[in-house]
Formats: sequence, structure tokens, C-alpha cells
Amino acid sequence: MAHILNRADGLAARLIAKTYATGHSPQTTKKEVRWILRQLLNARVPVAARAFTAAISVVGRVDPAAAVELLGHMDQHRIEPDAVCYDTLLLACARGSLDQQESVAARKRASKLLVSPREIDARLAALAHRKANRGDDVHEAAVKCCDAAVDAEVQLDLFHYAKIIACCNTVDQVQEWLAKIKQTGWTPNSHVFQSAIKVAANANNVEAAERYFNDVRDVAGELPRAGHYQELSRAMRRAQKYDDAQKLWERAQVRPDDGTVTERLALLAECEGPLAAAYAVFESCPPTQATLHALLTCLEGAYFLLQGATLRIAGARICE
Repeated sequence: MAHILNRADGLAARLIAKTYATGHSPQTTKKEVRWILRQLLNARVPVAARAFTAAISVVGRVDPAAAVELLGHMDQHRIEPDAVCYDTLLLACARGSLDQQESVAARKRASKLLVSPREIDARLAALAHRKANRGDDVHEAAVKCCDAAVDAEVQLDLFHYAKIIACCNTVDQVQEWLAKIKQTGWTPNSHVFQSAIKVAANANNVEAAERYFNDVRDVAGELPRAGHYQELSRAMRRAQKYDDAQKLWERAQVRPDDGTVTERLALLAECEGPLAAAYAVFESCPPTQATLHALLTCLEGAYFLLQGATLRIAGARICE
């Protein structure tokens, strides 16, 4: 009997997971997931935590608050969330508010479930997301999260450390975490150094950004990827080292993506690069809202340059 119940729950989870692959809008995706759950529950199909975990995963990608509401539906139908369900919800809350995540974490503690590596990853992802999108000072919160992992005897891996470094404010803090990584016996990888380059760029420290970029090859033994070039270019652009940034992209051997195209267009807009080069960069990958906005910024800059040149010529002629 237990095998049949588990199989039914697994099939329901797979059915729900397929809704994310349909490419519908966020509102439609949420409606589909809720409709599937409602039909399964009304038909008295033995739906358990596995199906709701899939629903939280799908809905959480488009609306973290709606994913938290699904926890209330589980209570309504007397379905007890397991550790995987809570951790999936915590990861969904990484795109939402920290208050939502804290409430879910507190409920997990009340259920006497142990702290897991996935939970630590979700909480650090939320802090790194808040740092990247809002610029908040979350380093102290990241340190507390790390201490909680140590108290729970959770072994931190390099992906955890990469998120912790992404929460740093200064290069000195980055250096402290790199030293801790080496003390644990790990060798920092490309993900760790990408976070370090990003912090150095935010701190307007081009020298540190270039050092971390070189460490990707020299220390981690990996080739720099698109994200490394993007963050180093941003550091050079913020320091107005436009020639160095242009040379960086000339020798870059990476496939263009949304991030690199947006950064290169931002560079061309600031250094007043030719429009032909901007169009070539824009067409190097499928257009997105971000790349289109960056291209429009280039065009706007070129328009004002042209308008200014026209006014100067007209003024010169009047003076004649």
C-alpha cells in the first residue's frame, strides 16, 4: 500500500514539474499548478509532500510569496512537509524577502528537522541575491549563517563559500574568506573567484579584480568564463579604463550571452563607441529585454552626440 501511495505522489510531482517547461506566463503557471493540485485532491489522489515540493519549486520561480502560501494548503490537507520540502521553499524565498525565509526556517526548526547543506545554500543565496540587487550590507548575516552551519556540523563546500564572498563589502573581507577556504584544505574554484571579482568591482579596486581574474587560471586551474570577463570589464569600466576593457573583450574566448552583451554595450555607450560595433555586439546573441535596453542606451548617447555636433556647427555658421 505504501508503495502505491509513493508512486502516486511521484507521478503527481512529475505532472506538476512539467508545467514549468510549457513556457507559459508566471500567472498562467501558478494557475495551472493550483488547478492540478485541486483536481488531484478533489479526486482523492494520495498527494503527499513530494507533489507539493514540486509545486513549490515551480511556483517559487515566478512568485515566492505564492510558494509560501502552498505551505498553508499543506496544513489544510494535513500533509506534513519534510526536509526537502522546507529546503525547496527556502530556496524559492531566496528570490523574495528575508522575512519570508526566516519564518520558513523557524517553522522547520519547530518541526525538529536538522539544518541541511541545502538550507544553508538557500539562505546564503537569498543574502547574495539581496546584495546584488539592492546593495544591502548582508555580510554580518552571511557570517551568522556560516556560524549556524558550523554549529549544526554542516560541511561548507566551495559553492557555499562563493555565496559568502558575494556578500562581502570590501576586498579585505574577501581575503579573509579566501584564507579560511585554504585553511579548510579547499582550493578556491572559478565560482569563488567570480564572486571575488564582483566584490572588487563594486569596491572600485581594479587591481584586485585583475588579480582574482588571473587566479582563475593560476590558482583554480580553470579557464575564465563569461562571468569573469563580464565582472572584470565592469571593474575597468567603473574606473574609466575603457581601452583596457576593450582589449579584454578582444582577447576573450567566450560565447556571448545576455550578461556579456549587456556589459559590452554599456562599455560602448560610456566610451562613445561606434554604432556599427554596438549593432554587431547586439546581434551576437538572441535579443533579450536587457540587451535591447543596453542598445537603446547606446543609440540615445549617439543621438545626443549628433545633436550636440549639429548645434555646434550651426553656432559656428551663425558666428561667421
